[in-house]
Amino acid sequence: MNRTLENSDEFIKEVLRRRNLLRVAKSLAISDLSRTICDYLQPNMPKVLSIVGGAASGKSTLAVNLASKIKSSGLDSVVILTTDDYSVGTRDFRETQLRSTDPYVTHNFELLSEHIGDILKLRPRQQIIVPKYNPGNGAGVPPVMGKPGVLDTEKYTSSRLTGSIELVIIEGDFQPLKNTDFIIYLHLADNLRLENRIRRDIRFRSYETKDHVLKSFIDRQRSQHFIYTLPVAEFANLIIWSEPKKHNGISTYTYNLFR
Repeated sequence: MNRTLENSDEFIKEVLRRRNLLRVAKSLAISDLSRTICDYLQPNMPKVLSIVGGAASGKSTLAVNLASKIKSSGLDSVVILTTDDYSVGTRDFRETQLRSTDPYVTHNFELLSEHIGDILKLRPRQQIIVPKYNPGNGAGVPPVMGKPGVLDTEKYTSSRLTGSIELVIIEGDFQPLKNTDFIIYLHLADNLRLENRIRRDIRFRSYETKDHVLKSFIDRQRSQHFIYTLPVAEFANLIIWSEPKKHNGISTYTYNLFR
């Protein structure tokens, strides 16, 4: 297998050693992990929480479960955004027009920061429209924004947020925000992420073959993962190392928590 798929484990091990982070919990199920993190965040719940990790590392699953646990603890107004939501144009547009894998070219992080600020200022009955990533064609936000709230609904989708929001969770491969209150880094070995991406991208994201996914994955490792994603572990508040477990041929994950 290409050597670019085998480097992240050693990097994270070195970060844990250098930062002298302690494993405070191990072999947790996702529900227990979310509860442990929620308990750790209380009583000083952040306003903006970022979950960062490589593509197909399980960030969405963690974000949803964590939001559920936080809501059950009494904080009802939680919203999840993703960096994918702010991808510029469609997948085809980025490949043929932008011809770049630099996330600061392929994503509108300025708009993401603006929306987070606007969300935190919402009052009862006030609303804001935010983009919603379309996995079929890879559309996030139009390359040239028109009137606020106006989208080509054949390509772009959106969601409407209403009322006061107490916590914004942002999950993605990058940490472009300057005013994040708490950062979680989620690690999964590169070869396992590749397996997850092959299953996901062929089924949900219009990739035609495994070779197509593999090429995309390797390109992304070189131009994004090692440059922008892994370094977030250097300053994350928590690092989570997820490990696969197989039982009766079914894979599940357990989680080790470091802080």
